[in-house]
Amino acid sequence: MAPDNSMNIDISAKINADFAPLLQAAPKGVDRVYSCLFGKREAAIRRDVLLMAAKTQVEYQMILSGEYSYENGKIIPSPRFTQNESINPLQIEKKQEVEKLAGNVRMAVEALKDIPDDEISDKEVDDDFFARWRREAKAIGNEELQRLWGRLLAQEIQDPGTIPLRSLDVLRNISQNEARTFQKISRYIVSPGVLICNPKNEIFPPGILLKDIVTLLYTGLINNIESDLRGFSDKSKSINGFEYKVIKKDDLYFAVDSAKKIVIPGIMITTAGNTAFNICDRDHNDEADLKYMSSIICSYNENRFREMFVYKENFENNTHSFSKIYTHVQSFEDELKF
Repeated sequence: MAPDNSMNIDISAKINADFAPLLQAAPKGVDRVYSCLFGKREAAIRRDVLLMAAKTQVEYQMILSGEYSYENGKIIPSPRFTQNESINPLQIEKKQEVEKLAGNVRMAVEALKDIPDDEISDKEVDDDFFARWRREAKAIGNEELQRLWGRLLAQEIQDPGTIPLRSLDVLRNISQNEARTFQKISRYIVSPGVLICNPKNEIFPPGILLKDIVTLLYTGLINNIESDLRGFSDKSKSINGFEYKVIKKDDLYFAVDSAKKIVIPGIMITTAGNTAFNICDRDHNDEADLKYMSSIICSYNENRFREMFVYKENFENNTHSFSKIYTHVQSFEDELKF
């Protein structure tokens, strides 16, 4: 009989203390995480059964590492497992990879734990996507970047096919500081994926310098700043009984009383930039931000309109309403001319 090697390894990297409660409490989205991690054959097994099989943190990480699998109620070595693991010179590296993978998985679980079941697709995550995600997750140890990487998996689980593989190729190479810079500019990005600014005159959002824009250009998150890039909006929306042309930003509408389309001046963000935008944390815009964005838009569209309203969309107590939170009137002294 072959020797029992199932416990002949000490993977001691700890999963954060609140990881197990998240798994026990989380809904359908976390079942999808298990489906990815444990394979389609085990996907039908409830996560509480899997937790029961992985009785300890060590056993769980043995499975997570890919070196062990769950077979017929037992944790056994995978075919590639080295028999004498104790002298394997790659063991320290393997432990680190498992710890990093577990951290990224935890961030995905955190992002999914409050998503209702009816907002989670029944479609499976593409095998190629998860293979690439997992390969990179083993190398990401920074907590901020793990939060980004975990949310990528969570978004793909929620709606498979929405994150292009090319976005993974770009986002796996960004640094912590680059991620922070993008998060700073994200509050000034409006639909359809335009960073509101005046690159010609080097007028950028508050706290953003030209060097920051150049950095994001090289990361592949924004497009060429030397081109005269811009977006357009001809969307109409009825707000408080009036019909406006609008630009949407999160729960805000930049609205004008005009029959003409709105030209949106600035820099277009890339496919990877749109992916990052959809999953990153964004601060709420204060009045200075609204003044900055409204002023540039009005200035560029001065022959179309000179007044812009900003409405906030509200959903409270099963009611839907709009509240006006800012009004901008273009002045002749405005210096933000293009």
